[in-house]
Amino acid sequence: VPVARDWPFFAGRPNGAHTLFPADWLVSTPREAANRILVVTATEEAWRTAAKEAADHARSTWGLPVVARAFDDLLLGELAEARAPRP
Repeated sequence: VPVARDWPFFAGRPNGAHTLFPADWLVSTPREAANRILVVTATEEAWRTAAKEAADHARSTWGLPVVARAFDDLLLGELAEARAPRP
């Protein structure tokens, strides 16, 4: 079950957790995190649904096909540009 702490110092600021994760993953306190876990795992069906949604989001946001070019650019710099032309 994905749970992301929206740390008070960063909450609402640019590049905070709200810019990285879906709103329903965010919690402000450990109690909220525990409650989210309990609710999402209350039934096997709810847990499986949440797990599929989380996996789908992770793949579409951070999966290798999505981020590969950015990693190549970051790690290889000009070498990445020489290897493969941009679309």
